[in-house]
Amino acid sequence: MVNELGDEELAHLVVRGIRILKKRMARAGQGGGDRTLNARRHSPLDRALQEIASEISSFDETDGDW
Repeated sequence: MVNELGDEELAHLVVRGIRILKKRMARAGQGGGDRTLNARRHSPLDRALQEIASEISSFDETDGDW
């Protein structure tokens, strides 16, 4: 499905998705009591955020996928 999106639609989806992810992560952090950041780094959203950060940090214009 995502492969069929045009550049404009994909750009919108990515930005909107990141904004929603940030809101959910912030909401999940509320009222956490004594839980540390490392203690809650196990949710699907936490893993997704880590994968996104990894993909962006390893961005290379010479990559064959680019």
